[in-house]
Amino acid sequence: MNEQAAVASGSAYQALAGDIFGAQQRGLIYRGALTTNPEVTALHLTASPAEATLTDCLDTSDRGVVFASSGNNAKAPDQQSRIFYSVTAQQVPDGTWRISDFSSDRGHAC
Repeated sequence: MNEQAAVASGSAYQALAGDIFGAQQRGLIYRGALTTNPEVTALHLTASPAEATLTDCLDTSDRGVVFASSGNNAKAPDQQSRIFYSVTAQQVPDGTWRISDFSSDRGHAC
């Protein structure tokens, strides 16, 4: 199982895999850590499958992106360092949780 399949399924998996493939095709390398502080905003344990909604202000200030060929900075100068995300996770049959959908809202203040 690849790293994305361990944490995501459905449209979330497709989006993550597409982003990774696109970055590879453009010759980009990400360095540094993302800082997360998710908060569960809704929990539906009686749903089938069980589902949770989380929100987070993803902090990318310690994460950079460079061109693999040169090492030059590839980060857009106006790129926000904190981005609000809404995430839906579903419990899979083995009892673990996978992100099934997510969206960002760059207009939402963090």
